[in-house]
Amino acid sequence: MRIRVEGIASKRKTAMLCGFVLEGSQKIAGLEVEAEIAGAVKQSIKDMNGEFGKIAIVPLPERSSQRILLAGIGKKDKMTGDAIRFVSGKIAQKARELKLKEFSVIAPNFAEEDLSVSQIVEGCKMSLYKFEEFKSEKINGIQEFAIRVAKLGKVSQTVKAAEIVADGAIYAKNIANLPPNECAPATLANHAETIAKNKMRCRIISKQELKKKGFGGITAV
Repeated sequence: MRIRVEGIASKRKTAMLCGFVLEGSQKIAGLEVEAEIAGAVKQSIKDMNGEFGKIAIVPLPERSSQRILLAGIGKKDKMTGDAIRFVSGKIAQKARELKLKEFSVIAPNFAEEDLSVSQIVEGCKMSLYKFEEFKSEKINGIQEFAIRVAKLGKVSQTVKAAEIVADGAIYAKNIANLPPNECAPATLANHAETIAKNKMRCRIISKQELKKKGFGGITAV
């Protein structure tokens, strides 16, 4: 899945423009809404009131964004460290539910930009994870999403770092979801050796060595 970085004022067409709403706020964080649609957006914000994890969608026919998604993030003073990541996952799952090929997310202006961008990338990528190793027909879902930011700067580097974190988690999930006949101890050891090539040390302990050192619980399994 491709991730793009755009300026907040981008006019590129998107199937769904997504923004965060703080509880009690009347605005989408980081976005000034055009007067023509302000009424509809304001009413939807009022209805969902920025409640954590709550989502509302405003259709926008014949505009650059086909719809706006409002994602509640809760109260600012009660936000946890991974709130943006969690809600970003909700956004991505909604996009998949709507069978979209792409969507855009506005980095909120109430959080430090690098942190919010990282959490948006991680939340969206990991929430869309599906284990399809043994499926004959794989889901051809979302192909890309964009993050719109106020200051471009070095955001691309932040995105790349967050992708590495998300891809690492997905790699581990893929291994964990393999059945025993596909992931024997030797196979798992091979995965460990592959990972260790990236400036790490890896030591594989043989079955005989485990027995010798008294690791009976492990050898019994």
